[in-house]
Amino acid sequence: MKSLSATIRSIQSSGKVNLLTLTHSSAELLMLTLELGASIKVASKVELTAKPTSVAISKRPSDELSFENQLASKIVSIKSGEILTVLTLEWLDIEIESVITTVAFKKLNLKIGDNVTALIKSSSISISRMIDE
Repeated sequence: MKSLSATIRSIQSSGKVNLLTLTHSSAELLMLTLELGASIKVASKVELTAKPTSVAISKRPSDELSFENQLASKIVSIKSGEILTVLTLEWLDIEIESVITTVAFKKLNLKIGDNVTALIKSSSISISRMIDE
């Protein structure tokens, strides 16, 4: 995910583990973190990021997956190499990159224009910076 702005809606903490619920447009995202800076509070505006290698792809959405963040997306570009394939996905108003093996790309028979679900674990999302208002 290149980056996206979000607002922290809630923070649930237990010991040193924190689960943040964030909103972007009308969508909800979950982020799990062990460290929570003092400036991170409910209603804070933040910029989120995730490594493209942490974005999995599914052709069929499912409630039977442990991925908390399931983003209905469309493939807008494909760069396929011998070992890795880079997919650019459109989700709401942002582009998300996913890097998968070319073996998986071929197995899924993915094409530009396909509707897919981007799967991102809550522990794979991080805050890259606070957004000043």
